[in-house]
Amino acid sequence: RQTKSPGACARIALRFSGGEKPSEKNMKITREDVLRVAELAYLELSEAETATFQSQLDHILEYVGKLNELDTSNVEPMAQVLTAEAGAAGATLREDVLIPCRVAEEVLAQAPDAKAHYFRVPRVIER
Repeated sequence: RQTKSPGACARIALRFSGGEKPSEKNMKITREDVLRVAELAYLELSEAETATFQSQLDHILEYVGKLNELDTSNVEPMAQVLTAEAGAAGATLREDVLIPCRVAEEVLAQAPDAKAHYFRVPRVIER
């Protein structure tokens, strides 16, 4: 489904970044945003769940806003939490070891409807 307006995630990002004025309740996420994300995730939410998730997501966005206020200009970007200094202090990682796993044929032999190297399962999502 295509619309001319930005998607729910884009609207949330715009609102969070100050691109839009906050609503009367000063919420960073609207009920419509919650419903759109639920639709994308194929979730059916009750009114109570929608209100709960709207409040919870708003709290998360508020917390992220607080984190964005931190000065990180002197923090080096990192790809891993453990640094060389931490490794020297006793926090070591195990070696990567390749362990063959040859149970696929045995497991597939027990499946009621296996084809080639895959399980065939009934469709569970109708849309």
